[in-house]
Formats: sequence, structure tokens, C-alpha cells
Amino acid sequence: MRLTTFPCVLVAGGHQAFLTEEAMTNIAKTTPPDLTDFEAGRDCPNTVKLK
Repeated sequence: MRLTTFPCVLVAGGHQAFLTEEAMTNIAKTTPPDLTDFEAGRDCPNTVKLK
């Protein structure tokens, strides 16, 4: 978790337990909008917040 404390670190991409077509499709649909939101400074609905 220390890595996430650095300002130059962006953790992106999802973890999928199974490398299936459905999983890859979900990653392809979710990741670009998430990166666009991040770049624009908008809240991302898929952000994982550390406690």
C-alpha cells in the first residue's frame, strides 16, 4: 500500500479472477472512461478508496 502514497502513482486496471471474454469486455468498457474521469478531475464511480 505504500506505493499508493506517492503522488506520481496511478493504480489502474481491474482484477479479474477468470480471463474470460466477458471479463476482458468489462475491462475494455470500464477502463477508458475511468481514465478520462481521472484525467479531468471528476469523481470516478469505480474508484476503490483505501480506509
